[in-house]
Amino acid sequence: MSNPKISVIIPVYNAEEYLEECLKSVLGQSMKEIEVICINDGSTDRSLNILKQFRDRDDRVLIISQDNESAGAARNRGLEIARGEYLSFLDADDFFESHMLSTAYEKAKKYADDIVVFRSNQFDERKKSYCESTWTIKEQYIPNIDVFSRRDIKENFYDCFVGWAWDKLFRAEFIRKNNIFFQNQKIINDMLFVYSALSKAERISIVQEILVHKRINNNNSISNSYSRTKDWNCFYQALSGLKKQLIQWGIFNELERDYINYALKFSLWNLWKFRNTDVYENLYNTLRSEWFKELGITDHGYSYFYDRTNYERLKDICSMTCAEYERKEMVRNMSGMFLFPFELVNKFSKIVLYGAGNVGCVYYRQIQYSKYCEVIAWVDRDFDKLSGGIENPEIILQCEFDFVVIAINDKYIAEDIIGKLCAMGVDEKRIIWRSPQINESK
Repeated sequence: MSNPKISVIIPVYNAEEYLEECLKSVLGQSMKEIEVICINDGSTDRSLNILKQFRDRDDRVLIISQDNESAGAARNRGLEIARGEYLSFLDADDFFESHMLSTAYEKAKKYADDIVVFRSNQFDERKKSYCESTWTIKEQYIPNIDVFSRRDIKENFYDCFVGWAWDKLFRAEFIRKNNIFFQNQKIINDMLFVYSALSKAERISIVQEILVHKRINNNNSISNSYSRTKDWNCFYQALSGLKKQLIQWGIFNELERDYINYALKFSLWNLWKFRNTDVYENLYNTLRSEWFKELGITDHGYSYFYDRTNYERLKDICSMTCAEYERKEMVRNMSGMFLFPFELVNKFSKIVLYGAGNVGCVYYRQIQYSKYCEVIAWVDRDFDKLSGGIENPEIILQCEFDFVVIAINDKYIAEDIIGKLCAMGVDEKRIIWRSPQINESK
């Protein structure tokens, strides 16, 4: 196609499990005037064969192969050859509403937009169900007008949207004119691109309809790659790159407060993501000794920050050792709640959590936050009346676990459950129950 309306750029790395569904949802779009540029980023599975099958059936598909570099490098390669009026950067494990591109394009043309942002939700691959993602567009910060730019947003500009590219449509001429590219790194390679574009754009619009379904709990996804601890500095490179770009454009002073607030929030989020990894303490010490200062975060006081809790965490990190901070964080997030029996469970154990009432829900949240152990199943006697992935206790017989932790307040009910578990063949030494204790530490 000589003049496609949209160039769809898809980095592909070992995506065979979901690639066909992705490509079908793109090629089945109601808008036909598209080109689909697939960058095979050194895949070692059947991804390239799948791409060739689709190319043989549809001449809108273009395949480029390269050695495994990163999704950012792949997107840049696609950007170099894209001929479309607008650019869409999609992930190979996601799928899309059939009118996604036409809806975004029509909005872009109507308002001569540089960027169109649309809503998305998440598809949980394990539970095979959808969940809302209302936080991807924070309307409390955005003016109630059809077209806006950074100047129309009074605070928290970088918290209005998420720094990923796949829920946005970009005008190609605008991107090229401002020389905006993706970073060549394994994770967080699109944050610089997205926030640079949003910062520079004069015309941004929103589509309130859900057009993209982001697949989560997919072990092969790039977004689930925080176990690759060698990439622990990628978020800093993204934040540092954004600051340099804003300074180069002469707009950093205009956006400085919003940038500093976001840089702190994103740094804290990444510190949390890398907890219980072998780089956590190194990351913690690097933040406190170097990066907070280099990003300009430590140059400001309490009243400068929108989220005062984040500021308190900043002060703690700057004054505490890593171990001291970790203990305080645990207390801060669990104060006033039933406290999971950490002292009875070995770290990194695989557990079955028995009970989905008030105690069970509190235990589950603590485990999810702390990553102290792994919940491989969450069961309850009333599983058929509950939602949220609660299962039949009989599934315990199919699980490989270290402990069954009973999250029940009533001693007699807990003893009854222990008896039934033993009758099922569960070793009593692997069953843990402690009368739930309220954490009153402050």
